[in-house]
Amino acid sequence: RKRQPLAFVEVLCHPAGLGETVDALTVIPEVFSVHGTSGDRQVYVTVGAASLAEIDRCVRSHIATAPGVTTTRAHYVRRVFQEGGQWRLGFASANVRKSRVRVDCQRVSPLPAIFACG
Repeated sequence: RKRQPLAFVEVLCHPAGLGETVDALTVIPEVFSVHGTSGDRQVYVTVGAASLAEIDRCVRSHIATAPGVTTTRAHYVRRVFQEGGQWRLGFASANVRKSRVRVDCQRVSPLPAIFACG
């Protein structure tokens, strides 16, 4: 089956406004995840859309213009070798395995095909 286009976007932003930047990024519909990181870029964003052109539009029109963002750099996913949709319990601690709750992903959010639950 065809995979939804994805990109990982590096975001450089003003450290003083990091909270405001993250708040703005998390409400963009094409954004799947927002991660704070160490290194030159403060934030990495996972973006998915119907086409690469739509990802470009999202980066230019929404991510790059979010409050505090000074620079973005998109890396397009060419191939997915493994994705985290099927969390592997063997790598979790015993306490996490005991407390794991099955979530009905269809009710929680409409995830793209590569993140399908089941």
